[in-house]
Amino acid sequence: FEKDDLLETLIKSLGIFFIFLLLILYLVSRWLSNKLWKPFYQSLNQLKEIDFRENRLFQLPHTTTAEFAQLNMELLKMTDRIHKQYNNLKEFSENASHEIQTPLGIVRNKLELLLQSGNQSEEEISLIQEAFESITRLSKLTQSLLLLSKIENRQFHENTSVDIRQLVMNKIELFEDIRQMKALTVEINMGDAEKITMNPHLADILLSNIIGNAYKHSSRGGNIHIEMKGKQFISTNTGRPLSVNADQLFHRFVKDAAVPSESPGLGLSIVREICAIYFFPIHYRYADGMHTISILFDTDRISPDSAGKFVS
Repeated sequence: FEKDDLLETLIKSLGIFFIFLLLILYLVSRWLSNKLWKPFYQSLNQLKEIDFRENRLFQLPHTTTAEFAQLNMELLKMTDRIHKQYNNLKEFSENASHEIQTPLGIVRNKLELLLQSGNQSEEEISLIQEAFESITRLSKLTQSLLLLSKIENRQFHENTSVDIRQLVMNKIELFEDIRQMKALTVEINMGDAEKITMNPHLADILLSNIIGNAYKHSSRGGNIHIEMKGKQFISTNTGRPLSVNADQLFHRFVKDAAVPSESPGLGLSIVREICAIYFFPIHYRYADGMHTISILFDTDRISPDSAGKFVS
């Protein structure tokens, strides 16, 4: 070979060898990396699937790598503490609610007996009635907080096909006395209502709170319109503008000061928590003297990040 030809051949040969060597090093490093980090990713996948509502044992894969073994041990200790704290909090909320309801019921019964005795003056009767109403509000508050706690802890697991139309008609019949008392005009349009899949108890609470809210806060002689368009539920009622910001309407203990109510202000926050479970977007708006709350019972076109959100 000529000198230039020999140099060119050597450069090409070394270049090909160098590229081949780099490829081998890359493949070997990837193989070693996957083998070394496999216990880590297995533990990570186990953490992603952990659910403290289920009483199943949390296990992590065995590894001979000292660092990963120590990490797994600490993770097991941490998850065990969290699981125990979760169960303790769950039991405390349930027991506290039960224990509170018992003395409240006794006090309520004693007050009823005291009212029925007929030996009190008008001033004493008024004081007893005020105490009775306070006891009733406290009882409703504890029941609502317990329900909210159960919803947040995802303790309602059973999902079935729910007939929204039938539930709405049941609620309309339930609030008939309020309609007559306030001379309300109620329009129902559930022609193309579709069945949805969710917990039937939560569906009943959801519709009861929304429809009940429309009845209670409608102005006397006002209008209520409830309709279902496919998977979109819409409740509209006449009423005064809100005295609170619309973005606070679904927060806990937020009540419209312009409308007297014995409600603790947890109804719509419960509605929002239920919507968050199933990723149902909920929207509120006020226009032309009408309050409108709409819920889309459809999870196919939304992401978990949009769950339970509303717009004013």
